[in-house]
Amino acid sequence: MPDGIVFPILSAISCFVRQVNGRWAIDVPKSFPWEALFQQAYIQETTTTANNPQTMGKDVDCYISLHGLIEMYFAATKKG
Repeated sequence: MPDGIVFPILSAISCFVRQVNGRWAIDVPKSFPWEALFQQAYIQETTTTANNPQTMGKDVDCYISLHGLIEMYFAATKKG
């Protein structure tokens, strides 16, 4: 997978990183809809960046979109 796609996804997943007892941990709930995140990444890659994955990694709108999906998940589930 090209870096340009991976970085916005990793950035969004960073919303699940928390410090617990002085250590950093990723705590993604089992109910998290991974397919929705991947679908949104696909939409960003095909529309916002016109099928150019390297541009995706440099486009702030791609990051905002994926972070927004995670924020909606937190709002809908009262997590976060």
